[in-house]
Order: sequence, then structure tokens, then C-alpha cells
Amino acid sequence: MADFSLIMTRASSTKWGKVMKILIVDDDAIVVQSYVRILKMEGIETQVANTWEEGEKLLRAVGASFPFALILTDVSLLIL
Repeated sequence: MADFSLIMTRASSTKWGKVMKILIVDDDAIVVQSYVRILKMEGIETQVANTWEEGEKLLRAVGASFPFALILTDVSLLIL
């Protein structure tokens, strides 16, 4: 198993010196809380969408600025 904290520590600052921001798209509150807590401890900002529709709406709103370095999603949300 990979050392999650080591991976996140290396990833928390981008090469431009900005704080990394991750979009979490998941409908399981416990999973979301866990991701947010772990990522916050590593200095990574998070934004949460509880459905794929919310995530898509958020992505359309930010447009070309696309502030997210990564999107974590529950793939079962996409298979409907």
C-alpha cells in the first residue's frame, strides 16, 4: 500500500507555488469527510459536490480557469 501522506505532501504545492485544489465528487458523506480531513491536514484545498450533476455544474461555472489539479470521484455515480 502506498504511503498516502508522502504522496500528498509531495503534491500539496504545485510547481507554481500555489496550493493544490481537489474537487471531490461523491455521495457518501463519510468518504467525503475522510478525504477532506486528510487533504486539509496536508494543506490541500478541497471543493465538494455530492452528485455528478453538481460537479458538472461547478466545472462549467469555473470554465477555462479550471482551478482543480485533480478530481476524485466515485465512478458508480457515472454509471447510471
